[in-house]
Amino acid sequence: MAVPFVIASDLPRDARVYVYGSGAGGQALARYLIRSGLDVAGYVDSFREGRVDGLPMHRFDRYLAMRRAGDALLIGSTFVGEIERHLVAHGITDALDGSLLAMALLEQSRMASRLVDGRVRLTVPEAG
Repeated sequence: MAVPFVIASDLPRDARVYVYGSGAGGQALARYLIRSGLDVAGYVDSFREGRVDGLPMHRFDRYLAMRRAGDALLIGSTFVGEIERHLVAHGITDALDGSLLAMALLEQSRMASRLVDGRVRLTVPEAG
């Protein structure tokens, strides 16, 4: 079971950091890590590759080939159980579970987008 990850200062400053999951949660987690002064080397995804938010996104098989000792791999997806089983099947047992933090960051972002003059703007559906 992946160790829960809650704060950026828990990671070594010299670690190459990868976020597994390139969806909204993974992107929120990567932005948090970058704002915290960590070097996010990129994303890992089960099926896709390319770039997300200016960072490289590596398919898992490519990440396996380039993985180095000391890399930090954080799971930033709601599919944490499935991803964790996949990682363990490939010998990776030191991944950190950043999924709860990623979801909290997303919720914080959603709430911030509803602020108007320092207050949360609530929307009430109109009666039909």
